[in-house]
Amino acid sequence: MSSFLSQGKYIPLSLVPAVLELELSELNACFSGTDNKWEISSPRLVADVITLDQSLMNSYSSHVLSGKSLNLSLTGMYSVTAAIPIGSSQYSFPIVRGFTRLQTIYVTFHDNDAHGKFTTRFYSPLDGEENLASTDNMEYYFQVGSDRYPQFSVDSHQESFYRLRMAQLIHQGSDSFSITPPQYRTDKFIIGQNFERAPGSAAHSGLHTRGGSQLSINLKHTSAATVCHVVLIYSQILDVSAAGCQVLD
Repeated sequence: MSSFLSQGKYIPLSLVPAVLELELSELNACFSGTDNKWEISSPRLVADVITLDQSLMNSYSSHVLSGKSLNLSLTGMYSVTAAIPIGSSQYSFPIVRGFTRLQTIYVTFHDNDAHGKFTTRFYSPLDGEENLASTDNMEYYFQVGSDRYPQFSVDSHQESFYRLRMAQLIHQGSDSFSITPPQYRTDKFIIGQNFERAPGSAAHSGLHTRGGSQLSINLKHTSAATVCHVVLIYSQILDVSAAGCQVLD
């Protein structure tokens, strides 16, 4: 799950002072029921360490000490939630933070259902009904400056599911995710939109949302949804030098 650990390159532990922090949610956040009691004991970290030849390691050290740097390409994640006014037919949610290269955005909803948890129930405005023209009336689009993504509003669960597959880069292949159409219409509704110019083919081809090009989410007819949860995936670079480590996003 960590982009730092899954970026594909070995991490020079002698140059990068890595510290892992794990944050746990409340007792009842991810498990069924309302009276869960559990604790963690004897945690253990399992990892592989590669030992380089000393001459090769010295060349890396000389490279850094000469004023140059080592770059690691990472993907960052930014999460934000917002309350949706009850009974509103149209809602706009601006994302204040900007990114140099925004890759993908995911949006989910929650309806404060007593039997569904925020981390596992992704409310659909259809709420289990068939997606007919008379019932499937939710619309959404994303706007960055004067540009709309997509150009025309997404106004059906079919197109939303298609764009989620595009965001996951699996629409052209045979891969899939474990969400059935009935689940997508009920409690596994996820909006996804890819902003890369060359998705899956080139790095750092995402959208620039800084310098006045603010991203906003525009929603219509979200039914009983009360909370909007937005997760943004973006490109960033870890710059390792003699002066320390710096994350450029």
